[in-house]
Order: sequence, then structure tokens, then C-alpha cells
Amino acid sequence: MGSQTTHAMITNVWGYYVINIESGGLITAAFTTFEYLNTNGVYVKPGGMVDTDYAFYNCTFQNGVTNGRLLTIDNNQNLTITGAVFPANSWSGRYNVAKTVDAGSIYFENWSGDFGGADEELDDYNRIYWEGTGAQPAPQLSISKVPNSNNLRLDWTYPFAASSYKIYRRTDPNGTFAYWTSTANKYYIITPTSTHYFYKVTAEVP
Repeated sequence: MGSQTTHAMITNVWGYYVINIESGGLITAAFTTFEYLNTNGVYVKPGGMVDTDYAFYNCTFQNGVTNGRLLTIDNNQNLTITGAVFPANSWSGRYNVAKTVDAGSIYFENWSGDFGGADEELDDYNRIYWEGTGAQPAPQLSISKVPNSNNLRLDWTYPFAASSYKIYRRTDPNGTFAYWTSTANKYYIITPTSTHYFYKVTAEVP
């Protein structure tokens, strides 16, 4: 693991090599350049783990094998990866990042590089998101009655850190949502009225 002043580099002597994080293993990575990796790139296998405190923080991925990937994450973690760099694809790589299992999610924030972004990913189940691309995960909603009360409770799940959530509502199922209120919680208590509403929640990512 490198530092802000001294970056680490994991490279080759010749040819391409393998980094596999097997089931039960853990990778901690920050300020590190990974290059000349084989087909799967840095490969986090099912059951392998990424240290969420240093989840490829400010790491660079480059010079992969032709038609290969730079990073493959096939575990079930919800990860936020900050500051990843994907330089221009001068090596004829196929994908920047791959996720081929329907489990976990990856959110890239403050990423950079010409080979970054959703256009270059392999994401069979829509579980990779890139800050600034408009492809953000939507909170999943549920509504229930508060016990011993006439109030309703709107709950939602969201896989990444958020500073707050905006709640929108509409009366027509095909109409336009209008902003209603905000909260820092992952729930909101609703006092029922005679009007029937449909709700939507969006996350404000820090």
C-alpha cells in the first residue's frame, strides 16, 4: 500500500501475472498502480473481501492484457471506490471493470481517465455505478403501517453512503414527481391524508 507522497507500483518482470483474492482473503490497497495483470486483472473472487477503509483508494489500473479486464469484483460487498484512475486504453484492453455476479454493488466516485466510465465496463446485472454519469442506484422502497398508529412508515435501502435523501411524490401514477421533503434517515413517517400518493426517493451522495 502506498501513500499520498509515495505511490506503490505492482508491476511485472516479464509477461502478465495474476492477483486473485480468494474466498476468505482480504485486499487492502491505496495509492497503488496495478499493471500487466492477466485476463481478470485484480480479481476479487466470490468470498474474497476488499478492505472498505482502503478500497482501491486512489489506485491506478493500466497496461492490462489485450482483450482483458483491469479489475474484476465478483463478491457480494457494497463498495465505494474513490479516486480510481483508468488511463487511456493503449493496450487494447476489453473492459476497465467487470462484475459478473448478481450480488453486491460498486460505486466509483472522483474517478478519472479516458478508459473510465460505464461505456468500458462489463456489468451483466447493472451493479456498477459511476459518479457524474447519471447512472446512480435507486433506493428500493417499502411502506408499512406504524404499529398502534394511523401513520405510515416509508423505508428504503441504499447500498452506499449518502448525506441525505430527497423524497418526491405524485398523485397520478403516470404524472411528474414533485419534491416534498428531505431526511438524513433511511425512513420517513407519513401522516395519512385523503389524497393517495406515489413516492420516489433519491440519494444525495457526499
